[in-house]
Amino acid sequence: MNLILIAPPAAGKGTQSEFICNHYNLNHLSTGDLLREVASKDDPKSLEIKELMNKGMLISDEIILDLIENKIKENEGFVFDGFPRTLNQAVSFDKLLEKLNKKIDKVIYLTVDKEVASQRIAGRYVCPSCGSVYNFKPDEEITPCKCGEALIKRKDDNVETFEKRYDVYMNETFPIIDFYREKGLISEVDSSKTPTEVFDDIKAVLD
Repeated sequence: MNLILIAPPAAGKGTQSEFICNHYNLNHLSTGDLLREVASKDDPKSLEIKELMNKGMLISDEIILDLIENKIKENEGFVFDGFPRTLNQAVSFDKLLEKLNKKIDKVIYLTVDKEVASQRIAGRYVCPSCGSVYNFKPDEEITPCKCGEALIKRKDDNVETFEKRYDVYMNETFPIIDFYREKGLISEVDSSKTPTEVFDDIKAVLD
């Protein structure tokens, strides 16, 4: 089973990706994962990509698709998290899958009101040790992580950054929903619920 997760910022895509991969024994794949893997290698191609990253340059769709092809051509069972991000990527990814005789079984579209997502960003804290993510309401005490470590606020977890990320999502990513809806692959899941409830709804779609 190959799945794509699409969601606006703070919809819980990372949490649900982890739940899905663990429950269905699938591989998690994001462009961030791919680029971090490249950064750990020293072959000529990886060094070329690392140089682009170090210069702060955008990594082309062609390079990203090449990395994805190398990752999936001999394997099956992926959750694509945050990819494709644009309509052009979706079209190119479709052609790549056809070439490899593979397919996407379902596209999970996590929906959430912008106001709810913004509130989540404002109340989001992370553990610097284990990476666990927590959300607190405005009047809640910020308690330590389950591992005992004090939680921290990431620099980009603020309303201003959220607004920018949301605008990018609406302009670049939202159009691919219709692309996959026309293929009959989209299933919408309300992610304003608790993470467990959202995952129960996802399982209802996939099982």
